[in-house]
Amino acid sequence: MVAGPDRGRGLAVRDQPITIGRGVQNIFRLRDGAVSRMQAVSPMQAAVRREGDRVVLIDEDSNNGTFVNNRRVTRQVLENCDVIGFGSTRILAVLPS
Repeated sequence: MVAGPDRGRGLAVRDQPITIGRGVQNIFRLRDGAVSRMQAVSPMQAAVRREGDRVVLIDEDSNNGTFVNNRRVTRQVLENCDVIGFGSTRILAVLPS
């Protein structure tokens, strides 16, 4: 996390999908009041997941939107140094080259 109330926190994407939001059911729970309780959720309850050697971010109709490099997305393959935005939270994607 590079901005927002959770600045300084990080999480490694492994084999398990990661849900992101304020709700207690999320794996990566945020304290940002501008973030939806289930911010980035696919029908499989996945927010960030591996698809082979790629990392994919999925948002299924969150109230406040999910952004990558300031562009609203519903599904985005992440690239190294992409900036993911939820509310005032910004997450820097650090991926192997």
